[in-house]
Amino acid sequence: MRLRHLFLAIILSATWPDPALAQAEAASQAQPGAEAAFKLATLVVPDDLADIEVRRAREAIYAGFRADEGLVELENEYPGLHDAMWHAVEPILRDYSAKSGPGLVARLRDLYAARLSREEIDAFIAFYSTPTGKRLIRTVYENADYAPFVEAGLADRATTAEDIGRVQQSARAAVAESLTEADRAALEELVRSISLTKANALSAEIRQITADWLNEPDPEMDALIEEAVVSAAERHMAKVSSGD
Repeated sequence: MRLRHLFLAIILSATWPDPALAQAEAASQAQPGAEAAFKLATLVVPDDLADIEVRRAREAIYAGFRADEGLVELENEYPGLHDAMWHAVEPILRDYSAKSGPGLVARLRDLYAARLSREEIDAFIAFYSTPTGKRLIRTVYENADYAPFVEAGLADRATTAEDIGRVQQSARAAVAESLTEADRAALEELVRSISLTKANALSAEIRQITADWLNEPDPEMDALIEEAVVSAAERHMAKVSSGD
């Protein structure tokens, strides 16, 4: 199982510590005109996204566990095994996401700076700074179905841009249902600032950039996660077997 990709794909935007963001911001300021693009790249992250994503990650991962006959048999034989595995890996992934997250922000910053005019960037910033923009972002993260990430992880394959697109698509119905008339007016104003063709092309590039970031090899982290999961499973099975 591609454990790092499976878990990190779900917790891919956990809230990053201020020092990490400060480093990314300093890098952005080294490029003339990139400050606004950096702001846009960080603005689409809810303040409590880490908590939202961990909760949704747990739901998706447990669904993946239940879809694996071998893991189901082990859970039946050693009740609580899935919990032990999840609790062992979650803090490692939070730490990894905090360290690697600014790299994704930098890539998105560069993409926005290259593809959008300053006026378009300002329009996106204005929208995502409003209660409507913030609520729509939150709605996406709280309602996305992360099954495509689980499927990729269980199949031991890289996460694709198509997987990310499916996750995004899964939240659109919830977003549409949440829109008020004021929200629709705000969205219409945003749409007038950028062509649909350009927006769609940008979305496709964002999906590919995110997939490339997720799939970057990190043998050390893969080994750390595998060791944590295997060790936690072995300890739990030994504990259950001994009756403690």
